[in-house]
Amino acid sequence: MAKMRNIVLLTFLAAIAAMLLQEGEAGGVTFEYTDMANWPTLFPDYCGKDRQSPININPYETKFGFFWPMQFENYHVSPEEQTVVNNGHSVSITVKLGENIPAIHDGGLPGKYLFHSYHFHWGSDGTKGSEHTVNGVRYPLELHLVHIKEEYYPDLGEGAKNGDGLAVLGIFFKISRVDNPALAPLVKTLNDIKASGSTMTKTDMYSLGTLLPKKLGKFYRYLGSLTTPSCNEAVVWTIFRDYVEISETQLSAFRDLKDSHANAIVDNYRTAQPRNSRLVQRSFFWAL
Repeated sequence: MAKMRNIVLLTFLAAIAAMLLQEGEAGGVTFEYTDMANWPTLFPDYCGKDRQSPININPYETKFGFFWPMQFENYHVSPEEQTVVNNGHSVSITVKLGENIPAIHDGGLPGKYLFHSYHFHWGSDGTKGSEHTVNGVRYPLELHLVHIKEEYYPDLGEGAKNGDGLAVLGIFFKISRVDNPALAPLVKTLNDIKASGSTMTKTDMYSLGTLLPKKLGKFYRYLGSLTTPSCNEAVVWTIFRDYVEISETQLSAFRDLKDSHANAIVDNYRTAQPRNSRLVQRSFFWAL
């Protein structure tokens, strides 16, 4: 009976998360990327402060840090279902896994973090799209895997109130000549959720582990914020140096999604914010 109650609770929480994601990453905050320059004025609690994300990463300005290998729990488990949402700013996905909630820990993280959702940022062409940049280079797509610190789970809002309450994995994508098979079920679903607010539940999606780069031991680490309003400064960022591939055909499916004004969702990335005095660490010895 206890196991059944846990499954019912997790199903309910997934449904609540899906409704929040329809309102955007920040849960109910209305914003426009075209008005990005005014975010600090419109959302003064955080968006104009000094620990904002994304940032440009200059490898030569990073500091080597020794980290034990990051551990990925249940990242290999295929989900029972995934809920895919066009929230008008991006495509966001929540996962139903019963009791097998994916989690990350070690790797220099200040605790254990349980998976919440993932979403993407992309550009109108292959020269732009990612939020973070490396030496000023912008990738065509960036994936964010959002996790909540164990003591705050599953409340994303509660996690966002604390300086290390969230942990986000950032993964860059590069254009390849062939489709990425791990993305095939998601890309197929995008054709059915083109309109803003559309939602679809899928049962043929792959495990989260198929979205990760091969070299998980090489990454950058810094303290930052959510990249959409209200820009809460609560994120421990991990940006992997290795990348994942995606074809132009698959990327075009993202660009076909529509926002609340029926315009194409493209260039849904925040420009680089000042690093200020923040330390950016790298887990590998040589800067390049």
